[in-house]
Amino acid sequence: MSWEFENQSNWSRVLSQTYRGAQTSTVPPKSLPITPKIISVSSRILLIGTRNPLAKETWFTAGWVSTRLNFTPSSTTDFPGLIQGNGRHRLSLNKLNLVRFYNYNLSPYAIELNIARWHSEMFVEIWQYMGAMDDLDAQLDRIEQQVIAAAEK
Repeated sequence: MSWEFENQSNWSRVLSQTYRGAQTSTVPPKSLPITPKIISVSSRILLIGTRNPLAKETWFTAGWVSTRLNFTPSSTTDFPGLIQGNGRHRLSLNKLNLVRFYNYNLSPYAIELNIARWHSEMFVEIWQYMGAMDDLDAQLDRIEQQVIAAAEK
């Protein structure tokens, strides 16, 4: 089994949106940073495109994306759901970024999109991979079991 990224039918668009920072009431008005966005996804492999036509030529970072897991360990916890998962990925500006998160065996889960504070506007497009996935963790588990079995002989 292998990934089939080149097969367009394996990709499903999740989001196509332009975000803008709020404007202050000062004269002249100034843009406030774009607030973080929480987006529900069903796949841990994503393509995230970013574009800002107002960006300076010296800007290379669009922002960062990280996982948010929707569960709680107890009904008595002081911390609500959307737990911060491991892995934070930098998104290059004006590019399509391939992002692969750790497999938590949860679906759906959420991602948190943080646009860099210096951007006043950002177009974001997110695609999720829906094709067959090789699971590296499962492959490593199988190899470990084979090594253990060989050692026991």
